[in-house]
Amino acid sequence: MDYAILKISTCCIIGRRNLIKGYEPTIEYELETLLVHGINRFLFCGLAPFEQACLRALHTLRTRHFFTVRFKIVLFSDDPAVIGKWRLSFDEVHRLYPPSNASCRELYRFIVGQAHYMVYFSKGHDYGGSYPAVRCGYDHGLRPINIAIRKKRNDNF
Repeated sequence: MDYAILKISTCCIIGRRNLIKGYEPTIEYELETLLVHGINRFLFCGLAPFEQACLRALHTLRTRHFFTVRFKIVLFSDDPAVIGKWRLSFDEVHRLYPPSNASCRELYRFIVGQAHYMVYFSKGHDYGGSYPAVRCGYDHGLRPINIAIRKKRNDNF
C-alpha cells in the first residue's frame, strides 16, 4: 500500500495516566466520525486509561460497523499479553515495542510520523503526562482532536 494513503488513513491515540469520567460518549462519537471519513488504522502510544477507553470505544464501533470497516490496531507495548486481549476484537492487531535505547522523543516522532490525525485529552494545560507526544504531533502538523474541547462544544448544542 502507498505510504501516503496509509498515513492519511491513520490516527494516533495519545494517552494520559488518568481518565476523567463522562467522556466515553465523546470518545466514541469522535472515533466514529474518523471512521466515516476513512480513518481505519489506529496507533496507540501506550495503554494508559485514556487509550484503553479509546480501544473499548473502537471495539463497540467494530460491532456496529462489522462489515463496512476493516479495523487495524497497532499497540506500542513491551507486554506480549496485550495482543491476546484485543486480537479477536479487530481485523488486525500488531504490537510494536521500542528498542531499549530509544528515547521517548524518538518514539513519539516515529508514531506521529505515521499518522494524519491525533486524538488526545487535555483540559487547559493539564495533559496528564502526554504533553511531549501532543507537542510532537502539533510540530508534525497532525490534525488534532482534543476530546475535552469536543465534549464541551457538543455539550453547548
